[in-house]
Amino acid sequence: MNPFEAKYTSEALELIADMEQGLLLLETHPDDVSLVQQVFRSLHTLKGNSAMMGFKVIADFTHHLEAIYEFVRAEKIKVTAPIINITLASLDHLSVLLNSNKQLSDANKQIHESLTTDILTIITNMGNDHRSIVACEGQAVDSHERISEAPKRKAIISGIRVPVERLDTMMSLVTELITLQAKLSVLTSEHPQPDLLAAAESLEKISTRIRDNAFSMCLVPVENMVTPFHRLVRDLASELHKEIDFITEGTETELDKNIMEGLQDPLMHLLRNSIDHGIEEPAVREQNGKPRHGRIVLRAYCAGAHVYLEIQDDGKGMNKEKIRSKAIKQGLIGENDVLSDKELLQLVFVPGFSTAEQITETSGRGVGMDVVKRRIADIKGQVAIHSTENAGTTVTIQLPITLSIIDGLLVKVNGADYVIPLSAVDICQELSSVQLLNTFSNTIVIDDQVIPFINLQHELAGQASSMPGKEIVVVQYSEKKIGLLVDIIAGKFQAVLKPLGQYFNHLDIVTGATILGDGNIALVLDTNNVIEQFFNKKTGRYELTAAS
Repeated sequence: MNPFEAKYTSEALELIADMEQGLLLLETHPDDVSLVQQVFRSLHTLKGNSAMMGFKVIADFTHHLEAIYEFVRAEKIKVTAPIINITLASLDHLSVLLNSNKQLSDANKQIHESLTTDILTIITNMGNDHRSIVACEGQAVDSHERISEAPKRKAIISGIRVPVERLDTMMSLVTELITLQAKLSVLTSEHPQPDLLAAAESLEKISTRIRDNAFSMCLVPVENMVTPFHRLVRDLASELHKEIDFITEGTETELDKNIMEGLQDPLMHLLRNSIDHGIEEPAVREQNGKPRHGRIVLRAYCAGAHVYLEIQDDGKGMNKEKIRSKAIKQGLIGENDVLSDKELLQLVFVPGFSTAEQITETSGRGVGMDVVKRRIADIKGQVAIHSTENAGTTVTIQLPITLSIIDGLLVKVNGADYVIPLSAVDICQELSSVQLLNTFSNTIVIDDQVIPFINLQHELAGQASSMPGKEIVVVQYSEKKIGLLVDIIAGKFQAVLKPLGQYFNHLDIVTGATILGDGNIALVLDTNNVIEQFFNKKTGRYELTAAS
């Protein structure tokens, strides 16, 4: 694909996304003139660009579709459900054409002819003869020309298009700069010359600003991925004969584009679950004293160094006793095991677990929620469920803002270097020998708080440390605080995350590696998994001696 065609395709797909968003709003606000104008302008632009590039099939098809909205603009007809439906189906067809070779194939020829016939039927029903149709279609061109003759404002370039490949290259160079700057810091500490120290300090400030600026370029608002979800809720609710209002909040919140790409499928599955399992049919909701229309809210917000996404529905909620009995039947828990509500709900993430009574095309095959958790874990996120029977379910996803560089705390355990993400750290403290002697059942008192702790020297199996002193890093784990006992806290460190090789793929407690300024490698710990595996006692000691 040549550069001009690639740019055309990218812009055309953006126009289709804008139209789809406008149509979904137009469905609930059919008299909104601005929305009609938005759809019409996008169709006209797509038609013109396609004709200019020589893609006659797309140009002709869009020309017919545009004529319908010229009738709407002229107030000769109202926007109706059939018009919305045929337009959405047409946009789907155009997307297929754009993503293929821009021409008709045996696979899409029948769909193309069927849609064209339906569009022309609508146009024919609006006109008395062929001349009125042609005149109406001609009005679209005339009106556009009239708009173009209006006074023009001075063009101001507020943004430019940058290929994703260039952004990826820039981020790669930024990570190399950060690594090099760390190496320079080590050299200046070894050779503390005034001029060298000043230059290194200035470089650190500049590299930090370059890093932050580069990050901001790779962040995209959550609203960029919301339009397909509106369509999903609309179509699936109709298929299941349910009435659902889909509401989005905080979609101006920004995320790393790579994280957002990894979120599409998990969010799609969670929404399908809410539509299929969560929201009841209108008659059932009325019997239970609820409004006929169910409600699903997708909410995004920032808190500290994390972005949170919530999918909340006001449906029937999850039956915890049903989950418990199913788990006992599958041998996941014993009949006498005592689990909290939170622990029970986490069982839905076990591979193959499902409480669905029958298999449908939408859900119930026992696959899905475990994949959701794994996909979210792949982008360094965590997922939790809260549900109240007859009131609804909320799924909360916690995500890092970016995947490439993190602020971390460099620590040493058994002579090896590790990085603890700074976003998880609550406090750090050096422990006296008296405090260590007064520990009981792996708990320690810090600032009048009794805090359970894990001795990483024991858990990260290796040679016993000969260092007499110990330090503790208190991290946040869910709503609790847990201490991690280390040998030395070396200080704050900006870690450039590198993927691990196959040798470490089995280690859930490690999320990546980073190169230190002295050339050594440090593993980045996932504190949540360290704590979970310690308390669950599933894997015993971790063999990480090869990392040192």
